[in-house]
Amino acid sequence: MLPPPGTYLLNSVGHYQAASFKNPGLLFQDIDFSITSESVRVVHITEKRLLGARYGNYVVAAFLDMNLRAANLHLHKAGFADLVVAPAILGWDRASFHGGGGIDINLPSGKYQSSDFLNPGRHYYAFTPFLFATLFAQGGPELSAKVMFDINSKNDASDYRSGNELHADYAAGWHFGQKLIAGAGGYYYRQMTPDKGSGARFGDFKGRVASAGPYLSYKFGSFSLTIKVQHEMGARNRSEGDKYWLKTVMVF
Repeated sequence: MLPPPGTYLLNSVGHYQAASFKNPGLLFQDIDFSITSESVRVVHITEKRLLGARYGNYVVAAFLDMNLRAANLHLHKAGFADLVVAPAILGWDRASFHGGGGIDINLPSGKYQSSDFLNPGRHYYAFTPFLFATLFAQGGPELSAKVMFDINSKNDASDYRSGNELHADYAAGWHFGQKLIAGAGGYYYRQMTPDKGSGARFGDFKGRVASAGPYLSYKFGSFSLTIKVQHEMGARNRSEGDKYWLKTVMVF
């Protein structure tokens, strides 16, 4: 659900650790792979309405530090990831139900080198329409979900076009009064179309993975803190590991 009108600063610190890459024999499977991330999202929600909906926009910037060990291979790469902008997000509110949608645009602005195996940037545009919904009762349950579909353009540097991707975030929690929320959440990811281009040496390389884990959120006036842990499962053509998140939200 969209927050009340205002400007919000969301800061997320994350760490991902994986010990395996799930693939039917084409690549190494035993790995030591980690990503430490710092991402900042600035969200602005206006006081105006469009088609009966509240609306706003946001921009996301992130810095990634990546390490990979596999067999005799040891790689490290750090740098800024691609900027993501959402020029318009719309949200409708009906009693305890809230829903809406928008589009994310991935701008190929991050650090990228075609000869490197690890890259913080993707070096191609991606367009992600999304829908979200929240069922919320103050002092009771909350159910939330966001469904996204990535439409990827071609990476001209590698002549590689990643397949389009469907992914969804979900959360189910319980409100204990006005400040504390506890629950569980995660995500589901599935690549829907094959990778293409002369750089697609491993075929369609369609991936999938899911995750689940607990979260805890607490509000301190205009400041909130959220801690999340997520364990991945059912991976294919993807690494499989654990994610740890610490997110803060400040209202201006």
